[in-house]
Amino acid sequence: MSKILFMGSSHLGAVKLGYEQIAAEFPGAEVDFFGAPAKVFAAMALTEDLQFGITATSQVTEVEAQRVERTFGRREVDLRAYDTVVILGHRIEEIVNAQVLNSHSVAGLSEAPDLPPLTQETYLALMDSYLTGLLPDPAWAAIIRPRVIFVAKPRMSEGCVKGTSPRTKPWAELIRRGLVKGPGLQLFLDRARAVFADKGLHLITPPPEVLGATGLTRADFSRAGAPDAGDALAGNDFDYSHMNAAYGVIMARSIMETVAG
Repeated sequence: MSKILFMGSSHLGAVKLGYEQIAAEFPGAEVDFFGAPAKVFAAMALTEDLQFGITATSQVTEVEAQRVERTFGRREVDLRAYDTVVILGHRIEEIVNAQVLNSHSVAGLSEAPDLPPLTQETYLALMDSYLTGLLPDPAWAAIIRPRVIFVAKPRMSEGCVKGTSPRTKPWAELIRRGLVKGPGLQLFLDRARAVFADKGLHLITPPPEVLGATGLTRADFSRAGAPDAGDALAGNDFDYSHMNAAYGVIMARSIMETVAG
């Protein structure tokens, strides 16, 4: 019996719903879940004896701590009880890459005569610097058991092109320029995995099957639904950033296959 802990921010929700639909495919796995909204999850701490959660020094309110306890039955979890710990929703923001590709003529990636030029070498150095700054605390890489796997956030949903906020406009511009399905986004994810691997960390990024024709996450995988779901959803970044159970099924299966590999 393999004991696996899925934990993370609000992005845990889709994978939890998805895994519950396919749990029968993994009869040898015992899976638990633990998480909190991003602000609270970021305030949780890892101790030397591999306890993770809300501690005396965590900057969270008692109300927030009680909400975690009501949802998951505890405020902290003993990681030593598991063979694998999967941390979902790691804070790699692909929008940073989208903004660079939109604002510069990057050789071989987003060439445009009216934008300031950027060599691919310089672009990669910028992205590596950004990604290195997002590496988790070195204490995670020092863990021998359990095995620790990080999972990146979903890419924004195709429906976001109807949005008007600063978080949706870069994606709409990439689609307008025909760059979403170009090499720039995939290269960024490749570099992210390499930066993590260089520190002994495993990073899972969204598999190709969750992406739609535009190169963004399929619209029907987001909580907002398809792009024609209604203008009332147009500015709702939360719905375009967070995915549903159908997305969760694909991601949960991908994660479980990685765990078994």
